Amino acid sequence: MDNLNTIEEKLKEVTGIIFNNWYALKIVLEHGQGGPRGVQNCKIQNFLSSITSMVTSSKDNNLNDISDFIYDFMDDEFDTVLEDDSHLQVAKEICDLYKLLLTGNSLDVNNRIGNLPNKNSILTCNFNTVLNQNQVKDSSSDDDDDCGDGCSGNNNDISMEQDDVDPGWTVVKHNRRK
Repeated sequence: MDNLNTIEEKLKEVTGIIFNNWYALKIVLEHGQGGPRGVQNCKIQNFLSSITSMVTSSKDNNLNDISDFIYDFMDDEFDTVLEDDSHLQVAKEICDLYKLLLTGNSLDVNNRIGNLPNKNSILTCNFNTVLNQNQVKDSSSDDDDDCGDGCSGNNNDISMEQDDVDPGWTVVKHNRRK
């Protein structure tokens, strides 16, 4: 039983690292969706706890159930509809790492985490909230970077469209490389 708690703790930590490498979630947090930072932290902690208990309590680890939960959570808690199927990739990665943890293969887990750009849990990150352009009174900046200092990493696979979208919404789409 003690070993199971250790696996759950490791899974929660690994899931936090996966979340910190998930562009859709990072964009949501950087844009302040889901409330102020304190509320976002509570939602992320709840998200991590729910995923961890769902994965560890399920005997068959149904990937579709887990990915559906991730999709629904992002929609319900962060008002974000994922059109890029990234929730499927996140769910698969979490399930794969959980299977490795169950078999005691921590070396492979560490190698897979080591290959990720960000190796810290999303709970340890401090995202700068990007102000909506309507909220910015002084737009005298010469920078063409609409994300300001809040964006980090290389977002080559993500495009954000503001045109033809209801106010307060951001569409995240996956760009296919040709």
